Amino acid sequence: MKIGSVRGVSLIEVMVTIGVLGILLSVALPSFTELIARRRLQAVTAEIANDLAFARSQAALNPQDVFLTFKQNTSMNCYTIQTGSATALCDCTRGAGLACPATQFGPSPEMKVMQLATSTGITFTPSATNWAAANNKVGFISPQMFPSAANFGITVSNSTASLRVELNGIGRASTCSPNGSFGGGVPTC
Repeated sequence: MKIGSVRGVSLIEVMVTIGVLGILLSVALPSFTELIARRRLQAVTAEIANDLAFARSQAALNPQDVFLTFKQNTSMNCYTIQTGSATALCDCTRGAGLACPATQFGPSPEMKVMQLATSTGITFTPSATNWAAANNKVGFISPQMFPSAANFGITVSNSTASLRVELNGIGRASTCSPNGSFGGGVPTC
């Protein structure tokens, strides 16, 4: 048996490799964090657009109006999708199954509750012509499916970008970037 020299990795080579990896991670980590924030913003915006389309379709299928009621507090942004009257007292901060109490006229009109914690860094702000009179609600009037609030839109924002979901006159939702900050094929509003 021949005894030869054993070849290994020196401490200096290991330290150089760790240093190079550290530099690469410090360059890539901010980009990765921004990518996650952008994807989260896109996902919330897509869910809101899908829920608006869902509410509109439910107004067409059922003989009842469908409303989205929005609410914000220090811990969350939320909305409830509900059927029936615009005067229903739904509060999305109470959570799914509890947002719209049952009434003497029947079961709860609640269809869906969406809650988004402020700790995610994402907020959404609804607006429309005469939004204060709309009482933080937008509805789709059955059977025409037209929105109850003119020029309705929701701006979804995080610390780096914003997206906006807007309803046209017949209630179809589209997504755009309010100040062109998003890029990536999203049209500017």
